[in-house]
Amino acid sequence: MRLRWPAFAIVFGALAVACAKNPRQDYEKQQAFNFLFEEHPFHFYCRDRPPKPLKPGESSFEVGGSPQAPFAVTRLDSLDLPKANAPTLTVVTEPANILEISIQGTDEENWRLQYCAQGEGDSVDEARGYLDKVSISRVGNFVTLAGGGSNPNSVERGYFVGGRGELIANAPANAPVTIHSTFGAISVHDMAGPVRVSTAHARISVLNTSGTVDAQGYVVDFAGAKGTVSLNATAEANVKINGLQFQGTLSAYASREVRILVPRGFQGPIEAVVAQPKNLICRADFCAGMQKTKAGGSYSFKYMKAGSVPADRVYLHSEISNVVIDNAP
Repeated sequence: MRLRWPAFAIVFGALAVACAKNPRQDYEKQQAFNFLFEEHPFHFYCRDRPPKPLKPGESSFEVGGSPQAPFAVTRLDSLDLPKANAPTLTVVTEPANILEISIQGTDEENWRLQYCAQGEGDSVDEARGYLDKVSISRVGNFVTLAGGGSNPNSVERGYFVGGRGELIANAPANAPVTIHSTFGAISVHDMAGPVRVSTAHARISVLNTSGTVDAQGYVVDFAGAKGTVSLNATAEANVKINGLQFQGTLSAYASREVRILVPRGFQGPIEAVVAQPKNLICRADFCAGMQKTKAGGSYSFKYMKAGSVPADRVYLHSEISNVVIDNAP
């Protein structure tokens, strides 16, 4: 088919626009992914990994699906603490090689901690040497998780060589819990007591809590219907409100995107603060009713349905990117 010049110009222009689209800009406008707020049972695979024979010219990546050391040895440590002896729990980690810390609120009166320690190496002896350095220890209400360090030549080898650990804990739901990590992800589900969690370089997920929450992480996800909640993310924050009005206060701050899912008919009050009006991406059913004001160098958008409780408040603030508001699917 031969195109006349005007038609060719239109087609060429459309292709140029499509090719020039910035994937980052598209991502900044996307709604929060609903799967982030779905609870799944915590579990880990805490078993030794025996070496698999390699065929000539074959690598560990081709056999196992991802680069991994030939040998992995594990140890499952358990720690049971009566709530009477530990009314609160604080978990701290050494800087590196803690994969994840998961806390599940239950109706039990005891803390039950399971710590999977793992050592990996090019030989069984090397793997066991790193495993011996991975530990869980307790002094009073404080639990310390230690990784086993790593071989400085891991990058050159193309796979991890060292020791690392992962913690899963069942907790009395009404007990206070504090977790401080550096590189390990943190997940907390179904707690009613105060939750204070921080990790500088990983993700935090706090789902279906009902009390006080203070979460500071690289990326922070939260879902709930009530509480006194403060979320502070170095990168982005994702929020889902499970009710027509959040009972309490929720504050979510992020350097980049803050995304929120609310049910249809959400009553508010809700406030979004952004650097420019274009940084508010609102597709929820109440967006037309939001009132804009300018305060200093920022813009504030507020919505409150008649009859909602002013003391209950959702506050969202993105420093340099978008606040994205959508109805939950």
